[in-house]
Amino acid sequence: MRNMLVTASLAIAIAASLAGSLALADSSDSARVGDIQYGNALDPSGWAPLLWPDPRGFSWLHAGMTRTPSGVLYPYPPRRDEQSSPLYKNSDWVYWGFLQLGYLHLGGDAQAEFLRQYAGWKSGIALGLFALYADNPQTGQYVEFRGSRLSGDNQYYRLRAGKYGSYKIEAFYRDIRHNVTTSAYPLWDGVGGTDLTLPSPLVPGGSTPAEVAAVDKARPRQTIGLTRRREGLSFEDNFYRDWTGYISIVNEKRTGDQLWGGPMYLNYILHDNGGALETVRPIDFTTTDVTMGLRDVGTVWQFQLNYTGSFFRSHKDELDYQSPFALTNVVGVPQIANIYQGQFSLEPDNDYHNLRAELSRSLKWNGQLSLAAAWGTMRQNDPLLPPVTCTGT
Repeated sequence: MRNMLVTASLAIAIAASLAGSLALADSSDSARVGDIQYGNALDPSGWAPLLWPDPRGFSWLHAGMTRTPSGVLYPYPPRRDEQSSPLYKNSDWVYWGFLQLGYLHLGGDAQAEFLRQYAGWKSGIALGLFALYADNPQTGQYVEFRGSRLSGDNQYYRLRAGKYGSYKIEAFYRDIRHNVTTSAYPLWDGVGGTDLTLPSPLVPGGSTPAEVAAVDKARPRQTIGLTRRREGLSFEDNFYRDWTGYISIVNEKRTGDQLWGGPMYLNYILHDNGGALETVRPIDFTTTDVTMGLRDVGTVWQFQLNYTGSFFRSHKDELDYQSPFALTNVVGVPQIANIYQGQFSLEPDNDYHNLRAELSRSLKWNGQLSLAAAWGTMRQNDPLLPPVTCTGT
């Protein structure tokens, strides 16, 4: 553990405040797009140290109220700083900013598995945090930007702007690395692609377990993992009286590789036969989520129409691999052909649609009458592949 901490040490840290204060009023109210938590290995709490709690708390009845009725912890309401600097002379806009730069130096065991599990550590200059916030207390308008970058596989940026009670716009980009292991030694060549081939001197369908074990010991160690990149854009507007419209688009792309499976059988009796294979499959797919809706919250009538769509696209259709072991029949059936080539059919493309409408009317004695209707569908239409490519003749 000590080596891991030294590896991630921040050798030089430079923090500078663009304005005199660090407190702010975060605009993260009921966002429809983005992730709940923003952060990285240097800032796992997502800039929480900058959010000083308001002494008024959440409840006028209980000063120490910090949890919801279900027990989930409330985020502390940030205290607004009344001493923020004006954007320019005689301006109603006030702002504050925070900049944190540093230099990362990796030492010791830089490939330690748990050190790199969810962090893209890399020696060099790192942006610990850049935050810029401006708002107009007179009009309720605000602009907020936050970002942090450790490396090309570990960063986040978010921009928010709007007017409280009227409209809001949000855009974000973030990516994170997830390494399953840093010391894997796959038997095959071509890891990360769709065609896994055996290294020499192994022969597909004609190698003994001892030969496979000898080659396996000399295989180079590799890192197996994936990078998840997400970006999104949303807009919400209270465009007419009690009517509000909203739309959001979020796209996620995952690339990398993953420990996979292969054929197996229980070889307790025939100990000299190979019984299982563990392949490595490629990860290369995208998921696009679309949400849009319209709602009216009136005194008597309430109405909401919502559409949700999710579109999954896999850019790798199959995984082909060579099997090293010599498999023979043991029940007296003549051996027709050796099984030496296998394949997997990877995830198919699919589309999901859901449309929901709700109508409610307030009644006397605190009553309410509600009607709801929904329609949903999910479709996929990709051919499935057999587990082996041998013809048997």
